Amino acid sequence: MLESVNSRSAGHPIRVVFARVRALGGTHVLTLSAEDRDATAAIPYLVEAAHATPLGIIVGARDFPAHRVSRPRLTRRRFARLWLRMETGLDIPDPESSLRVYPVELVDRVQTRAHRRAFDAEILTRATWAGIGIRSVGVPVEAAPPTASSGGGDGVRLALTHARLVGRQLVPWPHARVVVGKGTPREVRGLRAWLREQLREHATPSGLAASAFVGIFLGVLPLVAMHIVTIVYVTARLRLNKVLALAVQNLCMPPFVPVACIQLGHYVLRGRVLTEASFETVVVEIPDRLFEWLIGSLFLAPMLAGIAGAVTYALARVAARTSGGGE
Repeated sequence: MLESVNSRSAGHPIRVVFARVRALGGTHVLTLSAEDRDATAAIPYLVEAAHATPLGIIVGARDFPAHRVSRPRLTRRRFARLWLRMETGLDIPDPESSLRVYPVELVDRVQTRAHRRAFDAEILTRATWAGIGIRSVGVPVEAAPPTASSGGGDGVRLALTHARLVGRQLVPWPHARVVVGKGTPREVRGLRAWLREQLREHATPSGLAASAFVGIFLGVLPLVAMHIVTIVYVTARLRLNKVLALAVQNLCMPPFVPVACIQLGHYVLRGRVLTEASFETVVVEIPDRLFEWLIGSLFLAPMLAGIAGAVTYALARVAARTSGGGE
C-alpha cells in the first residue's frame, strides 16, 4: 500500500501519516511537494523502484534541462549534495527532491528533530546512519520547478540542521542502527592504490572547496603540534579530501599567520599592537601569546578559509570545464 502526502508539511505531520499507514497495514509512503506538482509522470518510476528495493528510501532525481533551472537552484542543489556527502559519504544527484518513497516500518524508527524542508535533509542523513539504504532513481518531469525558494525561516532551519548533523558526524560515537548488515572486510590495498583513492576523494569543485576551507580554518587555529592529526580526523569524519586539506594547511605555518593572529588578538584585548620582541614577551608570556593567538584566529580563520574555499572552487570549476567534467 502506498500513501501520498505533501512533503513540504513534513516533520510531525508526516509522522502522523506514517502512523496512519501502519495502522491501515500499509508499507510505504510516497511524497510529492507542491513545487513538483507537474511531476506526476514520475510516480510509476518511484513505485517500480520501491517494489525492487522495498527496504530502502527511494529519491527521485528530477531530469530537467539544466538551462531551464535557475542558478540559485543549481547552487542549492550543489550545496545539498555537499552536505549529504560530508554527513554520510553518499552522492545523491538530487537530494532536494520531494519525490520520494519511504518504507514506513524502518523510517518511523529513525529519530529526527527537523520540520518542513529541513526534515527532507535530516531524514536522508539519519536513515543512512541507521543502515537504511538510499536509492536514487532518474524520473521525468515536464518542467523545471519554479525559481522561488523556501523562505528565510526554512533556510535558517536547514542551515542549523546541517550544522547539527555535521557536528554529530564529528563525534566518534556509533550511530544507532535499525538495519544491521553483516558487512564485508575491507581488502588490503597497496600504498599507490590508497593514494589514488585519497586523490579522487571528494574531488568535485564544492568538495575540494570544502576541503580547502577545513584545511585553512584548522591550520589557523592554535592547535600546537596537533594540526595534522586534527585535520586528518575532521576530513576523515566528513569524508573530505585529506590530501588537499593537509597541503593547504602548510600556508598557515609560522611565522606569518600565527604572528598575524597574535597581533590581532593583542590589539583586540589591549587596544594596541605588540611591538616588543623580548625574552619576556616571547618566552615568559607564552600563555598570553597563545590566548591572543586563539582570539585572533577566531577572526582570521573563517576569513582566510573562506578566501581559500572560494579560490579553490573557482579553479576547480575552470578545471572541470576544461576537462569536460563537472559535479
